[in-house]
Amino acid sequence: MTTQDILPLVPATLPVVVLDFLLRSLTHTNPTRRRSALVLFVLLLILSSRSLFSLHARLNPPIVPQPSLYDLEDSLARTYVPSPPTAQQQANHARLSSLISSRKSAYSHARFTHSALRGDGSPVVGVTAVVLHWKRRKGLELVLRHVARYPFIREIIVWNNRPGVDLTKEDFTILPPPDSTLPPASLRIVNSPSNVHDAGKHLACSMATYSHCYFNDDDWLNVYMDTTYTKYLECCAGQGVTGGSEGGRISSNTLPIIHLEHRRWRFSNPDIDLHTGFTWLGTGSFAPRSLSTRFLTQQSVSPIPLSRSQSLTADMFFSLWANTYPEQMPNELVGVDVEGGEVGWSRGEGVDQWAVVYSNIRTALRTLSLTLSLSTSSSPSNSLTPHPFPLAPPPAESLTRAPCANDACLFVTSLTPFPGAEELRGSYEETPAGEWEKRGWFGGGKKDEEAREFERTMRRSGVERTSGRDERPSFDPLARGWSVREHEARFNSLGGGGGRAFPDEQWWVKNGSWHLAVDGRGVQTCWESFRPPEADDHFGLTLVTPRVVKDLTLTGSLDLANVVGWEDVTSGSESWEVFSVRGDGTGGWEPRSLLSAPRIVPLDATTLSVTISLEPILTPTTYALEDEGNIEIDEEGREVAIRKIKVVMATRVRSTSHRLVLVSLAPLALPSLTCAIAMLARTAIALTAALAATGAHAQSASSLLSGLSSQCTSAATSLLGSDFASCSQLSGLLSVVTASGSVVDPINNWLGSVCSASNCSTAAIQNATSVIDNGCSSELSSGQAIVTTARAVVANFNAVKEGICLQYSSNSTFCITSLLQNVQSATGQQISLSTLTSLSASTLQSIPSSSVCTDCAHGLVTKLGSALSNGTSSSTESSVFGAISSYCGSSFADGQVPSTLKEASSSNSSSSGNSAVDSKSLSGAVSLGVGSWKVAGAALAGVAGLVALA
Repeated sequence: MTTQDILPLVPATLPVVVLDFLLRSLTHTNPTRRRSALVLFVLLLILSSRSLFSLHARLNPPIVPQPSLYDLEDSLARTYVPSPPTAQQQANHARLSSLISSRKSAYSHARFTHSALRGDGSPVVGVTAVVLHWKRRKGLELVLRHVARYPFIREIIVWNNRPGVDLTKEDFTILPPPDSTLPPASLRIVNSPSNVHDAGKHLACSMATYSHCYFNDDDWLNVYMDTTYTKYLECCAGQGVTGGSEGGRISSNTLPIIHLEHRRWRFSNPDIDLHTGFTWLGTGSFAPRSLSTRFLTQQSVSPIPLSRSQSLTADMFFSLWANTYPEQMPNELVGVDVEGGEVGWSRGEGVDQWAVVYSNIRTALRTLSLTLSLSTSSSPSNSLTPHPFPLAPPPAESLTRAPCANDACLFVTSLTPFPGAEELRGSYEETPAGEWEKRGWFGGGKKDEEAREFERTMRRSGVERTSGRDERPSFDPLARGWSVREHEARFNSLGGGGGRAFPDEQWWVKNGSWHLAVDGRGVQTCWESFRPPEADDHFGLTLVTPRVVKDLTLTGSLDLANVVGWEDVTSGSESWEVFSVRGDGTGGWEPRSLLSAPRIVPLDATTLSVTISLEPILTPTTYALEDEGNIEIDEEGREVAIRKIKVVMATRVRSTSHRLVLVSLAPLALPSLTCAIAMLARTAIALTAALAATGAHAQSASSLLSGLSSQCTSAATSLLGSDFASCSQLSGLLSVVTASGSVVDPINNWLGSVCSASNCSTAAIQNATSVIDNGCSSELSSGQAIVTTARAVVANFNAVKEGICLQYSSNSTFCITSLLQNVQSATGQQISLSTLTSLSASTLQSIPSSSVCTDCAHGLVTKLGSALSNGTSSSTESSVFGAISSYCGSSFADGQVPSTLKEASSSNSSSSGNSAVDSKSLSGAVSLGVGSWKVAGAALAGVAGLVALA
């Protein structure tokens, strides 16, 4: 068989046939056929290429990147829907709103006009407030309302970290500071495309118009704005005032327990000029804008760049890289919990936040230590300069320690329980850094890869470091195995070898925190010094604005009775002198003389109250006569206002033999640390400005309390710091006594606060009643109206609360508010505090019964009549409620509460006698006595007046 016979038998596949056809066509003699074949050939190539690409795509699918944690966080924030607030959160919102309304700056608004701030030598500075926002919209609104009330806040920048929810300026109303001609602070909104966390604070501050920034997160309310600002001006603004330094420092607020923790987070290595400390910013902090702009530069020149997560947690690096000790004031912070849903820390779920904090602090310290080592290296290749990581030594620590509860003053003392970071040098010399970790004290000596990375960086830079014990005796965070917890443990172990000890946490929170001296709670809390006071140790006050101080009351240890010039030789071995600084700062610290012997009131076996009257400092008064110049017309002149006052410990002026005896007796007292003679124990400085010239705000209250003994006033002052003051919201009455016009709205605001609070405990009421009984016995015996009625209110407060919290069911208007509004309308005059206690008989008789005899009056008689009728003195004609009952008719004494009323109290106890009673229009023929109205005014003014004096 030939080849021609075999080929026809081979199967011809379609591709072969097609290819053969194309080849023959391309070589065909017919041109049309050749062209057609060429087109088909090109199409075949295209289809084949597409098939190949499709096959490749199927065999190699694209890799879809997984979203990062940050992308997931932003996605959740975009879809987040807040939950409705709980009843407690709604009550919190009402309480905080009332608190904000009661706060007002003591600084003159004229000092913060645009022209005044631009003037040379201005002692104050304009500030840009940076408010960091995430999901807490209602919290943001409260913070903005609050900071805008202070005249030194001239600009507000809101950094919105919630992606997908853009804020605008129209979303918020920024009002001018109260009673001010200043314009509102300007508002700027920055809507971040992603949650950049704390880094947003410094990005915003770097854009600030003013040279100083105030930082506040949307979940905290700093109610000590004036005092925090005052301390910042003194110590940290870099303005050249007391304690200032070039570049400035951070001045912040925090909780007492956090302040104790941060004291252990202070670090010192003088060999490389490292001296730094840690603080959080979000609870209310001032800092120069230059620190934030420098911080952004520091991140770009850091020898080892920060990771993304580290850059976002900027607060953990910012204060440490400032390489100076921040100033902190411990106090009871006010949290903002007013909205439902998950509004806690961002990225908080499943993340060990404290592990992140400790890790980042160590990284920050290692970076700072490495950078300072490079800056101080003699190697010419290392061109780093002290900027932007400063090498200058920090200024001395400020002795201004804590804000007063009323935000009008600051507590100052030289007595501190905290050893400095430099006192750990001996510990590090004895046991080098990292050795505790190697011994398994903190986790068994885990690998420290970060330390190795820093070591490699130092070798590349030509800087050698040794690891010998004798060659590295100081603090060295670059050592392998070193941790922040090791540093804390070294602080805690101080004092074991006879050195200066570190205070215990429980003692510090309950007794040692400086704010306890001026927290407004009287003898219920006290501040104790950690060590016995020595010569020249002192404590005192810095006033936010200068004022004339005539009397000063100290409550504390028995030895406080020994004021120089009027010593009691039986009271102790120390003596105290009083000094003050004038409001304009001229003359420095001046010793003050006393007008008379101190008024001493023993409170218990170890505590007393000392009131001293200061001899005034007078300056000649002059006035100008035309064409004759200034002529002195009063040699004595006017009394000088003071800015600062302090009580300084001094040795007694005695013979040599007596001084030797006292020195020999001193060691005998030291073991008894609870003894007030050995230490400044229980020094609860009521530093009560029972000042005769506390200003117009206190004068109205002072006139109400004319005739009260100093002992009664002192007892009432101590009442302000009691548990009763907290549960009865006494501080809310301050807006009543300071009101220049009608008291109706302030009273209504106070009712909203007290009726949302829990009932007072039996112990709180009994203790408060005992304070009044013991301190005001003479006033009670004589039937003094304010004291007797105030005592009845205190002794029966929970019953009184059931009455004052009555509301109309239809519109929730408080009954007391409704009655005061009716009387105000009927008399045609505003109900001020003085009006409430001085209405004339003719005025009262002109009030129609329909204005008084309402369902509300009926309910008040039922609830309050039995509670307070025994509180009035026998000299009073009749109780106010008995008089109303007689005036409105006998049915007002049926013991029922009309069905149109409800009780707004948050108490769980049921309201007795609240059966349904038909509403009636009642009238009577008995006139309402003036004496009864005065007792009614006393019930409020007696307690509120005492608040104003505190």
